[in-house]
Amino acid sequence: METHRHNSLVHKQIKEIRLEEIVTMNISAIYSNDNRELTSPMEKKEKQQSKQHEYRRRRQRPQQFMDYGHTRFEWIQLIATLTVPIAIAIFTILDSVQQMNQSKNQFNVQLRIAAENRETDLHIASENRQKDLDIASENRWKDYKIAEETRVKDREVADDEQKHSMLIDHQTFLSKLILKEGVHLNNTNYEAARFVARFKTLIAFRQLDPKRKTLLFKSLYVGKLAGRLDEDMAIDLSSADLSNIDFASPRDHIALTPPSSHPYYSVNFSDTNLKNASFNSVSFFNVSFVEAMMDDVIMLSTLTALISFRGASLLRAKFLYSHYININFATAKLDGSFFEHFECDQCSFNVSSLIGIRIQNSKFVNSTFTDTKMDHSFITESEFSNNVNMRNVSLTNSKIHNCTFIGVDMRRCEMHGSSLLNSKFIKVNFDECKGLTIEQLKQADIVSESILPNGTVYSSN
Repeated sequence: METHRHNSLVHKQIKEIRLEEIVTMNISAIYSNDNRELTSPMEKKEKQQSKQHEYRRRRQRPQQFMDYGHTRFEWIQLIATLTVPIAIAIFTILDSVQQMNQSKNQFNVQLRIAAENRETDLHIASENRQKDLDIASENRWKDYKIAEETRVKDREVADDEQKHSMLIDHQTFLSKLILKEGVHLNNTNYEAARFVARFKTLIAFRQLDPKRKTLLFKSLYVGKLAGRLDEDMAIDLSSADLSNIDFASPRDHIALTPPSSHPYYSVNFSDTNLKNASFNSVSFFNVSFVEAMMDDVIMLSTLTALISFRGASLLRAKFLYSHYININFATAKLDGSFFEHFECDQCSFNVSSLIGIRIQNSKFVNSTFTDTKMDHSFITESEFSNNVNMRNVSLTNSKIHNCTFIGVDMRRCEMHGSSLLNSKFIKVNFDECKGLTIEQLKQADIVSESILPNGTVYSSN
């Protein structure tokens, strides 16, 4: 059908061409009639041949197009007709590709967003899990801590009840024993009774806490069963464990003046273990600490007289705000001890060890330090006066600052490397003192009427 339409168009064109040729021939005939007389026969013949040739040529042109089956116009129409669907197809393909790319990009974006969301969700979930684990761990720790505290309290309560029962049992035992053997356990079978009482008492002291130890000791002391010097004691407390015992008020209380409360008379602590014991605001008279273990003991705000620490171990002991009269520290070990606001009258430190001690704001009168080791000590703001005897004392590498020595006998002392900064030495005898130099004496504030190691009298004024 399309071919038929093209053929009709071709015939129409042929008719138009023929019509054009006829019009041309008529015009030529008219022109030739008008110019007939002017044209020669030969020229007429040539013109006629030319026209025929042109006519044949024009007649043949449509036929040339027909030889190919279609005219040029038909080919143009065909190409135009084919171009549109091809263009549409190409556009469709390109649009599809673009849409595919857009879809792919959108899909990739969605994948990336989904991955980020998953990562965020995983991170949040991980944080939540960690928080849950932390909370659970904290709760477990709290529960464990509460349970442990409860167990500790239960153990403390049980231990306290056990110690209380032990004290009650011991007192019950002593009561029955006293009723049977007398107040002083001196009836017929007194040796066995005293042995059993001592054995039971030593075990009780070893097992009781400091508060009940104090209560037990006071009950024995008041009942005159033990702990006294002036009477025959039914119970011997030597080697008793009195460590951490507290005889008075709390340790953190410091009284500026020694009180007279809580007096103890004729108390016997000889050969006992008093490590880390506290004697706060206590007055002692005629008390024996001979050969006692008293390391880290605190003697705070105490007033004592006629006390013997002979041979006792008082390492790192503290003597604070106390006043001592007629005290015997002979052969005692006081290394690393601390004396502050300490007054000692008629005290004997002969042949004792006071290495590395610290004496501050203290006063010693009528006291002796013969053959005492006081090396590496620090003594400041203190006074030694009224016939203090420090013969053969060793003060090597000690610091004696801002102190006052009046009428002190320091013959044959050792003072190698000692510092006497701003101290006062009045009527001090340094005869045969080793290691004392003029340079050391120049550090002192005042040196007056003192005898030097070479026997000469020296005054810095």
